[in-house]
Order: sequence, then structure tokens, then C-alpha cells
Amino acid sequence: MIRNLVILCCVGLFVSHSAVADTVSGTIEFLKKPPLAGLLYLVGGKQAANSDQLDQKDKKFTKDILVRSAGGEIVFNNSDSVDHNIFANDTKTNAKFDVGLMATGNQIKKTFDWPIGSMIRIGCKIHPKMKSYIVTTDSVHYESFQFKRSGGPYSFSLTDIPSQQNEFILSIPRYDPVKISLNAGESKTVVIIKKGKEKGSITISRE
Repeated sequence: MIRNLVILCCVGLFVSHSAVADTVSGTIEFLKKPPLAGLLYLVGGKQAANSDQLDQKDKKFTKDILVRSAGGEIVFNNSDSVDHNIFANDTKTNAKFDVGLMATGNQIKKTFDWPIGSMIRIGCKIHPKMKSYIVTTDSVHYESFQFKRSGGPYSFSLTDIPSQQNEFILSIPRYDPVKISLNAGESKTVVIIKKGKEKGSITISRE
């Protein structure tokens, strides 16, 4: 009998734990030309310092978006056959850096003290068409999108969302932030706006 009680208690703990985690999923669509990249994330949480890497090949960055936590390191590589330079100069957040000339085969590691929620554009002074974005977030629940590298609509799924947290943000460079409150069992379609004009929509559900 004691053994049966122990088994029942363990099952109860498992069910209780499972009940507090939700899944948020949906799609993002644009009316015309999609932006370069974006990030959907749950507001809040505490993420340990994490790193990301960015390489350069064929006069392009290998990623359109990088995600790091506050204090997280970014590793820049140059696997291209030509020299590069990586820099940022964001006047709104005062996020600035410049690695100088980066020769073929070089690697540079940087840590930035940038505000949570910031999305900073980086570029190359030698090749002006190169660009990517570095996002700083404290959330462990997020999904990044490289819109131009794949055709839409763009599907997403965030798992293990704590039941007590319900605020989400879709962040896209030069677009208005899309703020969404979503409780369990709800489904919404929210318009994506840029400079006062509708550019697309996000349909999002929580189970």
C-alpha cells in the first residue's frame, strides 16, 4: 500500500509540473517584401549568460540575427577570402564598437553592455551592403527569424511557457514592436505596423 501511495504521489507531481507549462505557436505573414530578420520572445525570465557566433563568407554575414543575454559573448570570425570590418553605431542606445581591420582567418570575441530588448544593427565599413542584428534578451523562451532566407508564412513554436507569464513581443528592425498579451486557451491575430502602415500580421495561439 505504501508503495502504491509513493507511485501516486510521483504521478501527481508529474501532472502538476506539466500543467504549469504551455505551448505558444502560430505564423507570421507579410503583405509584400519581408524584412531581414526578427525575434519573438516571452517578456521576463532570467537567462544565464549565453554566447553566439557570427562568420563572414562571400562578403556576407552568415546570420541575419544573433541572440545573446546580458553579458553574453559574441564571437566574430572571418572565413572570407577578403578583409572585413565589423562595427555598430546606434545613437538611440549608445551601442558602439569597431573591431578595426579583420583579416582573413581572424577571430575576435566581444562582450557588450547593451540594454535588454535592444536590437542593434552591425555592418562592415569595407562592404556597406553587409548587415546583421544583435538582440539582447533576458528571456529563455524565444525564436529568431531570418525572413529573407526562407519563404513565408513563417511558423513558430515556443514550448514550456510558464503559465503565470503572458506577455510576448515580436521585435523587427525599424518596425513598431508588436506587444501581445496571451493567456492559456486564447488565439489572436495582431497587425504588424511600420511607420503607421500595415505590413503583415502574426497569428498566435496558446495551449
